[in-house]
Amino acid sequence: MEHTPLETLTTCPICGGNERAPSLTVEDRSVSREAFQLTDCRACGFRFTNPRPPQADIGRYYQSADYISHTNAAASLQDRIYQLARKWALGSKHRLIRRYQPNGRVLDVGCGTGEFLAYLKSRGYLVHGVEPSIKAREQAIANHALEVVPNLEMVAHQERFKVVTLWHVLEHLPDPRAHPQEPVRVARG
Repeated sequence: MEHTPLETLTTCPICGGNERAPSLTVEDRSVSREAFQLTDCRACGFRFTNPRPPQADIGRYYQSADYISHTNAAASLQDRIYQLARKWALGSKHRLIRRYQPNGRVLDVGCGTGEFLAYLKSRGYLVHGVEPSIKAREQAIANHALEVVPNLEMVAHQERFKVVTLWHVLEHLPDPRAHPQEPVRVARG
């Protein structure tokens, strides 16, 4: 993958604070092989990629066949480790939700290939998903017979959910504050 010029943020995407501290550097081992700097906001503690790929180019990272969250491959050691971690995470997330809501309707925003929703569905929850990636959304529907739409605006206004999750979503949004009320709108009032 060709490297994209990065954009540098001067303020925190959550609180707007301008005091930041470099946190750590991570390498994208599956798609671009680029190293990315993570930065901590000193005001609110949010950790974000800075500098980051511009919004116009971000889709290239998710459309790659190597994007690990949109695959169920188990060919490489990295894939097998990811599948084990995913299995553990599914149980952990379910236990957290079950403590507060043992049943009912769940909306998972950024549901990827639908593994979490399928896990909850097999335990009696009524599940729906939101996933912007066409490839991941198609996998969720085909592999798990899930109801998945491309954006929150397509979630019917009359539908209400007891639980709305956004696992690993905030770090993928260019402006997490842009639509903060959308998840609240679909939650139970």
